[in-house]
Amino acid sequence: MKQWDPNGDTADDWLWQYRQWKAAVAAALKAQAAALTAYNASAARTAQLQAWQNQLSAIANDLRSRVAPYSALNQQLASLDQQLADVAGQLADHQGARDTATSRLLAAGPTDRPVVLLPVRVHTAWSGSTLAVRILPGELHVDRHDPRLSAVERTLGTAYWATRSQPGPGQAEQAWSDLARRLTPQRAAWVARATDPAGHAPLERDELDVQVVARLLPDRFAVVLLAHGEPVDVSATGTPAFVSWGRDVPHDVPVPLLATPADRPWTTDLDAAVANGLALRIPLRTGAPAIDELVVVGVRSGSTPDDLAALLQAHVYGAGLEVLPDGTPTNNADAARSARSAEHDREVLGALVGAPPATTLDAGAGGRSLGALLGLTDAQVAPLPGAAAPRGAVTAAVGALVRAAASGTLSRRYGTADLADLTPAGVAPALRVGAQPFGILPALDASAWTPSADAAEQRLTAAVHDLAARHTLPLDVDPATPPPPPPGPRRATRDDDSAIVDVLVEVATSVGWSSAGGSWSGVDAVVGPATGPQSPAQYLSRLAQGDRSADLLAAARESVLGALAVAAASGTGAGVPAGLSTLAAAATSDADRAALAVALGQQLDVLSHRLDAWVTGAASRRRATGAAGRPVIGAYGYLAQVAPRTVPRTFGHVLAPSLGHAATAAVLRSGYLGQRRTAWAARLAAATAAQDVAGVAAARAGLAALAPLDDATESRLPMAIDLSSRRVRRARAVLADVRQGLPLAAVLGQQFEQGLVAGGLQRYLAAFRKLTRFSAGTELEQLEAARRTAANAVTAAQLRAEQAHAAVDAQAGPVADARAAAATAQAALTAAQTAWAPFQVKVDAQTAAAAALTTAQSTLATLLANPPSSTSHTTSYQIPVTT
Repeated sequence: MKQWDPNGDTADDWLWQYRQWKAAVAAALKAQAAALTAYNASAARTAQLQAWQNQLSAIANDLRSRVAPYSALNQQLASLDQQLADVAGQLADHQGARDTATSRLLAAGPTDRPVVLLPVRVHTAWSGSTLAVRILPGELHVDRHDPRLSAVERTLGTAYWATRSQPGPGQAEQAWSDLARRLTPQRAAWVARATDPAGHAPLERDELDVQVVARLLPDRFAVVLLAHGEPVDVSATGTPAFVSWGRDVPHDVPVPLLATPADRPWTTDLDAAVANGLALRIPLRTGAPAIDELVVVGVRSGSTPDDLAALLQAHVYGAGLEVLPDGTPTNNADAARSARSAEHDREVLGALVGAPPATTLDAGAGGRSLGALLGLTDAQVAPLPGAAAPRGAVTAAVGALVRAAASGTLSRRYGTADLADLTPAGVAPALRVGAQPFGILPALDASAWTPSADAAEQRLTAAVHDLAARHTLPLDVDPATPPPPPPGPRRATRDDDSAIVDVLVEVATSVGWSSAGGSWSGVDAVVGPATGPQSPAQYLSRLAQGDRSADLLAAARESVLGALAVAAASGTGAGVPAGLSTLAAAATSDADRAALAVALGQQLDVLSHRLDAWVTGAASRRRATGAAGRPVIGAYGYLAQVAPRTVPRTFGHVLAPSLGHAATAAVLRSGYLGQRRTAWAARLAAATAAQDVAGVAAARAGLAALAPLDDATESRLPMAIDLSSRRVRRARAVLADVRQGLPLAAVLGQQFEQGLVAGGLQRYLAAFRKLTRFSAGTELEQLEAARRTAANAVTAAQLRAEQAHAAVDAQAGPVADARAAAATAQAALTAAQTAWAPFQVKVDAQTAAAAALTTAQSTLATLLANPPSSTSHTTSYQIPVTT
């Protein structure tokens, strides 16, 4: 600011400039103050950051010292990840190789061909550590049809055709009735067919010459023992062996009907069964795990569905065979009786006698689906009784209705693009052979399932893999990783049903249905009553005709089926009107309504929890494509709880061969319990007299429950008689071994040693073997014999030396003779000691090894008792924070 010039400046201009200067000075002062404040804040911040830098430098230095170990661990983890990937690939290769090898060993041909497995019965028995497995052909394998005719049967057949050929109505029915009364319906049908005058002359047989043959058995059986889901090594050598193979099985095994025990038939004699490949003896090594399960499987090489078709045809005239319609009761119950009876068989087979065999089947026939699953043609299945019966119309209509209107947990999880492959009632109808019903279902290995290019298979893949994850165990479990804790309780509520699959997979029983609108149970609530506007015949037919009136919709919604029908009819699903018409026609009686309720329950279960139906659908879809070719024939058996019993076979029950034996056993049992009661009463009196409070309480509890006493007291009871056949079985086993040429001493000694091993007393085996003086020719026994000989020589030399010295001292005879005798004795002693020296080295080595073992065991016990502690170090750092 310039100074005031009175000569040149005006007062107003100078004042304005002065004010501008003052304003500039004030602004500069303000800026200076702000800069100073900023500088002070920056200095403080710099000091803070410097402090942070110092602390972070310390942290960084500390972390740098730890980087190297972590880096090494990361490299090690990367290496382990690579090794795990390699092992996973090797496991996959091993799994494929094992499947291929097993298929080749079973003579199954290509691994992509399906196998029709017929069930067999499996019986097992333990003899010490040896498991005897007997395989008995099932009803499907046993061919009871003998095409030959006896003289009586020929006479009856001739009379049948003579009556049938007479003029007049009802002659055919009368002829069949007369023949079926004299023979079984199955045999009568064959006699009528075999004696047909237009056919060939039948073969002849004697009255008692009846042939029963087991057919289509595998070439040989393979037995796999499982413990905790894993195969058990049954090899007695170092090479592992997880499969026990039986001998070759004859293709046609005669079943003896009139054999005596002296004939030793395979049905009763174990050795004969082993020789025919229908039994195995599997010795288990000491320390083998307890057997939980046993699987028997085998395949017949060169078999085709044609062989199976011939066997099914034979069953028609043998034990009897029928393709059962859907919903047929297969067992007698209070609510329904089985459809099988002599009258039913006479009616079914009577329709086949005299009629030409059928060769074709309708598309909806049960025999058509059965043949498609087994690889049989219509011509092979059509002659079977019941094959032409239709199936699936009601089930298919209910399935279409449910798919169009309902959704469930599984359908939301896996989708509903193609639920037509899901058949909860089974892909094929049941088959009855004799009195035994058989369900026929396709199966697959869910853990190895790989879908093909077929779109339906790909849609079912998620369900198959889900089942494999739920019901299969890993091949290996890390022992260092403890098992997870058991899951907590699960509930399925109206708002959250995510846990319903887990709950229903464990307990797969549908007891009713519920939704936001209410709950339903019983046939009337599920499908509707028999009469009235709420009956299924009424509302289904009206919905099919397009009726959508309010009263109809209200009446239909009173039942589960009606609510689904209303929802389906309101949509755009194809084929819904036709399905409604089919269901309306199928609900005209109480039995039809009950069947309709069952079909509806099955379809709803598929959407809620029936995961097995999704897996079966995948298998049936794969079978329907036909890419795998025609199946081969095999057999399988399965047995659980194979481990020797640890509890008594019965809890007080006595199985007796006659009423007299039962009465005797009951009297003995009653007397035995009375003596036990007397013994407990005596103990109570003695404890009371001795003022033993604990003894009195124990005696009173034992007297009240008649609990068993100690073994010594029990065995001294006068009526403690063992009525079981255990001792007889053991004696027969001993006799069988002796008959095979084994010495009795060796048999009893083996039983004694097995008892030691079973009792965990293996350490006494060597000592007892020394006591028996039984030489087995082992290297250990030879070493022991040499040691004993050397020890005896040393003892004899010492004895001769002592005798020589005693003779010298006692007689004082010639000194030379005494010295000579002493020298001779000394030389013998030296020689004996020289011979003993190698064995002394072995004794010293054995003593040192025993001491080392004791030291190692002590060290191990110390380590186990005092495991190293796992510590962690924590470092705290204070980080200043400025707000």
